[in-house]
Amino acid sequence: MSRFTNTLIRITESLENYRIHEAVREWRRFVVEDLSHWYLRIVRPRIWVEEETEDKLAAYAVLYYVLKNMLVVAAPFIPFFAEYVYQKVFRPVEGLESIHLSDWPQPDYSLLDPSVEREMEVVRTLADRVAAARMKAGIKLRQPVKSVIVYTDKKEVAEVVEKHSELLKKVFNSKAVEVKGAKSVEEIVVYTLRPVYKRLGPKFKELTGRVIEYVQGRESEVAHGLLTKGYFDLEIEGRTARLEQGDFEVVVGYVEGYSVEVSELGTIAVDKRLTEKEVAEGLARDVVRRIQVMRKMMNLELDEKIETYIVAPADKKSLLAWYQDYVKNETGSVKVELVDALPELDGYTREWDIGGDVFVIMVRRVGR
Repeated sequence: MSRFTNTLIRITESLENYRIHEAVREWRRFVVEDLSHWYLRIVRPRIWVEEETEDKLAAYAVLYYVLKNMLVVAAPFIPFFAEYVYQKVFRPVEGLESIHLSDWPQPDYSLLDPSVEREMEVVRTLADRVAAARMKAGIKLRQPVKSVIVYTDKKEVAEVVEKHSELLKKVFNSKAVEVKGAKSVEEIVVYTLRPVYKRLGPKFKELTGRVIEYVQGRESEVAHGLLTKGYFDLEIEGRTARLEQGDFEVVVGYVEGYSVEVSELGTIAVDKRLTEKEVAEGLARDVVRRIQVMRKMMNLELDEKIETYIVAPADKKSLLAWYQDYVKNETGSVKVELVDALPELDGYTREWDIGGDVFVIMVRRVGR
């Protein structure tokens, strides 16, 4: 609501100063990025609850308020589309004959909350970095991961991670979220030192081989000294030799099992080591997504119930069995059966490729 109010203020100001292009960009940025890509994504679990809970109704109220007012704001730019949506969705409630008879929305300044907007920007930036780390590791967003660690010395970032840990777990699709000081990143860092012979040869002459041999057994220690102090002293054959930055190329890597992204907020590490149970949960989410697509293709209403039958490879069938109830609840199924062959029933059947394996799914409408 705060974000919407700020956007409305900026759009109104742009129009009053005849900067139409800026107003349109603001409108599009809010509708696409803030509303569709972000807000709807994080409130989806609240909306999918079957009971009429206060939390669910609050989400609906926010969506109605924002969508209706953003449609009014869009009317000068896309008049026919805005009118079409208004007639189909809002006129039965609002009562006005046309959206073009609506008053221009007035910002409610009491809804402004700069602190929560700043916090949400941190959450979204962290989510983007986690998504990048997942992509680098080849882990889909629907696949749960063991943990995400945020290494940072920025107080605001640490406070946001601690305050919004439950939201971050959902957005990251992670079982756990931790925040640690920036220096703690050393626990997952691995250094590799590559000798720069054109510097080492003239500098150490016949001792060059011994220097390289010494460093290869102490890469982490030597690298830390070069990076923090700019030099590292070592003893060889009773002589003190000083290594300096440039004598070795320091390559920073990370321990096996982590995918890491560095941002202005800190270092974000995704633990990509997956247990069998986590692989099974990711598979279940993939199956749920396919069934939801099938429901849509069948033009089913949200409250219509279905029966679901799934033919899966033997090894994947055993994994899905752990999350049979989850698939049932998420897809509005009265039952979910893992079968060797589809029953001879009147249903909609599709074959899906999930992670290189073939799944055959039948969805059968059974009413409300």
